[in-house]
Amino acid sequence: MAFFTDAVFDSGLLYVVASVDQINICSQQPTTYTEATNTYSLGSAATTLTAPTAGLPSGRSVTVPSTSPTLVTASGTPTYWAVTDSISGTLVSTGPVSNPGPVTVDQAFVLEAITITIVDPIAV
Repeated sequence: MAFFTDAVFDSGLLYVVASVDQINICSQQPTTYTEATNTYSLGSAATTLTAPTAGLPSGRSVTVPSTSPTLVTASGTPTYWAVTDSISGTLVSTGPVSNPGPVTVDQAFVLEAITITIVDPIAV
């Protein structure tokens, strides 16, 4: 298995940090920007990610900070989060919500901090 210096992982994560400006809670896993911000979106918040740091258990990671209380725009159960670039209309990353529970319109939601990690390759 090849070895990569941290700078290789950081270059990909720096794209994420520079591009992402919004996080959505979604009723199912989106595969496109439209699904993340419209079709499956239950609410969204502006966000800014941290700079890359050491990842756990390995690799490099960035953190999406917890959101401020944000109003829900559609009722449902948020099972996935999605970070997006609203300028270019790109779905950048998505993952499962750790403790999903139903939400209703005009209810405030707070999403806990999320870590996005690129792990080191493992020899097989």
